[in-house]
Amino acid sequence: LAAIPDTRICTAEAARVLVLTSLMTGLRVSECLGLQRGDVAGGWITVERRWRRGDVSTPKSIRSARRRFIGALESRLLALSPGTWVFGGHDNEPLADRDLQQHVFRPAAEAVGIYHAGFGMHTMRRMYVSYQVEEGASPLEAMARAGHASIGTTMLYLLEDHGRESAIGERLMARFDGRVQ
Repeated sequence: LAAIPDTRICTAEAARVLVLTSLMTGLRVSECLGLQRGDVAGGWITVERRWRRGDVSTPKSIRSARRRFIGALESRLLALSPGTWVFGGHDNEPLADRDLQQHVFRPAAEAVGIYHAGFGMHTMRRMYVSYQVEEGASPLEAMARAGHASIGTTMLYLLEDHGRESAIGERLMARFDGRVQ
């Protein structure tokens, strides 16, 4: 986040809050960009629309229309823009996802050495799903929170946790080793 600079696309603060919103809520980039000030209240975001390349539409699926907790992030979201759109650009329209990727997120990721093919806002959504499970949510809870229509999609989003795998393996070995004479 610290590597994100002010650009002609948006301020560093807007880009950072966009990333945090995705990491905290699992919203798709189009859902983040479609947020309006009225969707943010009481520490929650209500997903009612998405903004995709100049088009306002309904969320991707029935499950995608949902509420997500944002807590203290609310004040930072509401401080971004006095206009209708939370992530409004210079033309009072939502920011463009391609411009954000090309001129904001990719250069910042390259600067800190974390860029890889496919890196972008969807990476934050995948991290959200993995973090949900790491923090104790079941895959079904993570599925509902991400607005996925199937558990299979959610399972594709989970990042491997080698540290957890090795810890479980060690506990299993200790369990089995103690029983074998």
